[in-house]
Amino acid sequence: FRRVLFRSIFSGDHAQLSSVERGGMIQVLSEKYQTSTLQHIQRQKCAEQRKIAKNLALGEVGTAIDKLASASTIQWMTSKQEAFEALISKWAMDTRLNPTVSTLLIAHSNDEVRVLNEMVRIIKKQRGELSEREFSCETVLGRIYVSIGDWIEFRKNDPLLGVTNGLSGVLIEADPEKFVVSVKKGKDT
Repeated sequence: FRRVLFRSIFSGDHAQLSSVERGGMIQVLSEKYQTSTLQHIQRQKCAEQRKIAKNLALGEVGTAIDKLASASTIQWMTSKQEAFEALISKWAMDTRLNPTVSTLLIAHSNDEVRVLNEMVRIIKKQRGELSEREFSCETVLGRIYVSIGDWIEFRKNDPLLGVTNGLSGVLIEADPEKFVVSVKKGKDT
């Protein structure tokens, strides 16, 4: 008889949004088995980054922000418009230098996402990465305009179309009656 030990690691917070915690299991497991504090950080490879992650985990946000600011990883702006312009300028430079590297712009609200997306579209049009012809499209977040070459993300499941919430791809063909989006599912396109 040989005894085998298994170790399970659950990560989360019972106060997370219900869609994130997948049916409330984090709260159920926390209540049944208790919780423990963050001990071993593996995602961050640099010792200073691990310290910052630990500061955040322990609620020492001010200390973490001070460390990030001193490392020049946080840039302070005087207005939201200035911050958007700096973010888009940095995005434009980074994507010009490394066009195959995936990038992610994060915003606080859907309205901010819409503004950033439109700023990105303007730059992509100037670069010739998007078709000049635009199509009006009604989405769950309101009316948007898309062109061939635009990156599209589906925001709800639609079995008829065969798409799920979060699936994304590139608009490769469009006319007023249909859109063709090339999506990648796993290794298939």
